[in-house]
Amino acid sequence: PPEPPSPLPPPLPASPPPPPAPPPALTVIFEVTLTTTVEAFDAAARAAYTEGIAVLLGLPPDGVAIVSVRGGSLVVVTRARQPAGAGDGGSGTETVAAALDAAGPDGIAAAVGLPVEGPARVVEAAPPSPPGSP
Repeated sequence: PPEPPSPLPPPLPASPPPPPAPPPALTVIFEVTLTTTVEAFDAAARAAYTEGIAVLLGLPPDGVAIVSVRGGSLVVVTRARQPAGAGDGGSGTETVAAALDAAGPDGIAAAVGLPVEGPARVVEAAPPSPPGSP
């Protein structure tokens, strides 16, 4: 006689839900006017600048990027991406602006290793995108 079919194995437990997505980042664009030339602001100077700004703002190195550079006195337009909720409970724009204001030109100069002509100026702030937005 044929053997009876084997019983089916018990169902597998449900898999755990995926971890929550990290909070969206707030992007703040600001300008810093340096006392140097476009030619002197080479790859090494740019790397030192972005690293110094990241340290000054308490951001990871990949949280700061140079958006553009223009001559005259050298104006460096910089993007800082701050995770939502970071800082002291204020908006990210206020946190970045406060850090730049507190540092002042001398503190920014010390952080980036180049002379700074005046205070940094926030020119744009983009709030985090709602979840599911591109």
